[in-house]
Amino acid sequence: MRAPLPSNEDERLAALRRFQILDTPAEEAFDRITKAVAQQLKVPVCLITLIDSSRQWFKSRYGLDISETPREVAFCAHALDSQEALMVADATEDERFSDNPFVAGEPGIRSYCGAPLRLKSGVILGTLCVVDFAQRSFSEEQAQFLDHMASVVVELLEFRVSALAVVDKERAAARAAEVEVEVRDAELRDSEERFGDLVANLPGLVYRLITDPDGKRSFSYMSQGVLDILGVEAAAVLREPEVFFATVHPDDSAGLERTIQRAQTTGRPWQWEWRMIRADGEVGWFRGYSTPRRTAAGAIICNGIILDVTERVQAEERFRQAQKMEAVGQMTGGVAHDFNNLLAVVQGNIELLSDEVGDTHPAVEAIKRVSERGAELTERLLVFSRKQSLSPQVVDLSQLVQQLSGLIKPILGARISIKVESQPDLWPALADPGQVENALVNLALNACDAMPSGGQLSVSCTNAVLNGDDIEGNWDLAEGDYVAISVADSGAGMTDEIKLRAYEPFFTTKPAGQGSGLGLSMVYGFVRQSGGHITIDSSIGKGSKVTLYLPKAATQPAGLALKEGQEQGRGQGERVLVIEDDPDVKRMVARMLDHLGYSVLEAEDVATARRIFKAEAPIDLILTDVMLPGGESGPDFAEEVRADDPDLPIVFMSGYPADESGALASLSSSDVLLRKPFQRQALSQTLQAALKRLH
Repeated sequence: MRAPLPSNEDERLAALRRFQILDTPAEEAFDRITKAVAQQLKVPVCLITLIDSSRQWFKSRYGLDISETPREVAFCAHALDSQEALMVADATEDERFSDNPFVAGEPGIRSYCGAPLRLKSGVILGTLCVVDFAQRSFSEEQAQFLDHMASVVVELLEFRVSALAVVDKERAAARAAEVEVEVRDAELRDSEERFGDLVANLPGLVYRLITDPDGKRSFSYMSQGVLDILGVEAAAVLREPEVFFATVHPDDSAGLERTIQRAQTTGRPWQWEWRMIRADGEVGWFRGYSTPRRTAAGAIICNGIILDVTERVQAEERFRQAQKMEAVGQMTGGVAHDFNNLLAVVQGNIELLSDEVGDTHPAVEAIKRVSERGAELTERLLVFSRKQSLSPQVVDLSQLVQQLSGLIKPILGARISIKVESQPDLWPALADPGQVENALVNLALNACDAMPSGGQLSVSCTNAVLNGDDIEGNWDLAEGDYVAISVADSGAGMTDEIKLRAYEPFFTTKPAGQGSGLGLSMVYGFVRQSGGHITIDSSIGKGSKVTLYLPKAATQPAGLALKEGQEQGRGQGERVLVIEDDPDVKRMVARMLDHLGYSVLEAEDVATARRIFKAEAPIDLILTDVMLPGGESGPDFAEEVRADDPDLPIVFMSGYPADESGALASLSSSDVLLRKPFQRQALSQTLQAALKRLH
């Protein structure tokens, strides 16, 4: 029976071609492995098989004369999609192999055990397998041994080409070098040692640096990896070592020199990380390893390897930045929550004061204006900290952007042109349309500031499928389908330092008094709370592009419903139980309710509310804060009360629209949430609407 093709067949064949090992001569290292395995497991045949699209070819064979077989009769082909060793105790009894010509005919295979040759990427090239002509069962220990030896074969395959090339060049350099006999002899004696070091550290940039007793440095060997990671020819480095050292970032040059000199003085191994500037101008992070060795003539020889660790450093930086943003978000959310309570007291009392001195009193107008600005500020902080109340809907971003571009154009002025493009088959997005509009306006304003002399603003909408590579470093972002909005300008661009801090609240590059520093942080908070992602692509002199990734819509979302009442009305003496732990807020709400014609009962926690509710019945409505002291919340008390009186109107208050405790998540779509700070009219409308549900 022919084995089914593995799911990653194309990737597997590409990897096999990359090794360029098929049909190469026998190599002693592989032959020693097959012989040792056969002797250890006491089997007549052991093979290292590599399987291409049509055959299995034996890189090493012990106990078998043929060099390859067709793939359709290969036992090993059945192991290409296996996570562990394939064991066949009796091939004549196995329907996959019973009609196999090598089972039914010569040489009469009866038993088989093959461990996959699995690369780090998960791709399987072939197997290390053993064959017996007698029926036998292989133990788990034997299978584990075979699997372990298969990993050794994989390591040899990984390093074979590069290691042999390095050895050849090292030997050629040793033969060509006109150095003292002692240095030449030392190189020959250490050849095997250097080979082992290179095999242990590959892949990477491998070098050999010689420092003469007078301090002059030269490279006697530089691998071709220097071209891949720095864009510098190895031959140029061999001719002039400063070609290499000139790529070291100026801020790290002195530190690297001190590290090298210290290692050469002490003779101890060293490792260090520094930045280097590639030929294309990009800055990368690298980590070097070396062990200096002093010759009898006083020269210092350093054989080492330099690895490109840019991705790791960037991932660590993204993780640190994510932690910082999360911490700042928690802090701003908490501050906004407390500030909302203070604003609730201010706004409530100024309304009560205006009843006595009038709305046009200068002090009343000033306090109202400042409190409204404070409420706007806390709303922005809640957006950044991802604790705002969103109303996600299925949104046609193409239509939204086209409509909004007409409003944005006057903001940009005559010197800035705007270009809007959308993919024809654009998916619908799941987002709060009002917040999308706010985000685009903020990005347009930022772009306008970046182009004081004019330029072009481009807005594009496209479909985007994000996979593991795209979301690396964003652990709370799921793979899948997104709709991307990109806002690009032709302005001054940003430095790397500014890009790292761009999302932080109150961070701005504008002069004092010309920017709050909350625009981009609000966009960040909205996008992340919506389950999306945001990226900035910018460099000095090349403009900036900010891309928002919003989730693709599947179904119409549901959210908390806030019921709005009619015009402001007065109560008819209805009894309202107010539950609020902040005494100033509680006192202010009680005074507002009293002015509106309600009879007020006050409680600071659930225990007190429970006693009042039982002693002062009947109660017409409960107005309770969501978060309460003592480990019980407003929704907890509401559930308790509704068990006895399911029709009792209950209105919730909160200055924290998405608290981390999850109390808001327990509200149903029929519950009413009154957000702090609120004005008397909003309080009146909300209570009137709640009471009218009963009539």
